Amino acid sequence: MDVWPERSLPYWCYGNFLAYEDKDISTAESHLRKAIEIDPKDEICNYNLGKHLLYWGRTDEAKKYLRHAARKGHSKAQERLQEMARNANRKPLRK
Repeated sequence: MDVWPERSLPYWCYGNFLAYEDKDISTAESHLRKAIEIDPKDEICNYNLGKHLLYWGRTDEAKKYLRHAARKGHSKAQERLQEMARNANRKPLRK
């Protein structure tokens, strides 16, 4: 990123944009991971990668980032983890 290359903000913002627009998922993930590389303790970076991994069907990997964000106090990460736990405990409906 030309602006603030040493900051995580432009990377997670652009990664989010690409992910939400269903544009180049690989590039979106690369930017979200770069944000975490720059600032691994940032709850927003971890939450954003976690929520997109979850959306992309990579649940186990998503949990790692959502847990990290939740431990840092990110309320949406806590909510997603609780929802995932509730869904995991549900029995499938039988026909």
